[in-house]
Amino acid sequence: MAAEQFRVTFADKLTALRVESGLTPQQLADKTGVPLATIRRLEAGKNKRSPSWGLVVRLAAGVGVPCRVFSVCWEQEEQAGETR
Repeated sequence: MAAEQFRVTFADKLTALRVESGLTPQQLADKTGVPLATIRRLEAGKNKRSPSWGLVVRLAAGVGVPCRVFSVCWEQEEQAGETR
């Protein structure tokens, strides 16, 4: 299998952490103040650009993890962009 198949995206990570936290998208939105539409777009991987650091901080706090948990997603996405 290609290495790309094992790549963890921001969307995958956010969704997994939210589910592990036992939160619905609406509950995460209520807890963080991030609009539900934004959370749905991020989880669907339909954001046209990377989320701001402030947004990442709020989402990480909402699911109870340190922000650095999401850094692996950016590193992998940057590496994939270099090979395209």
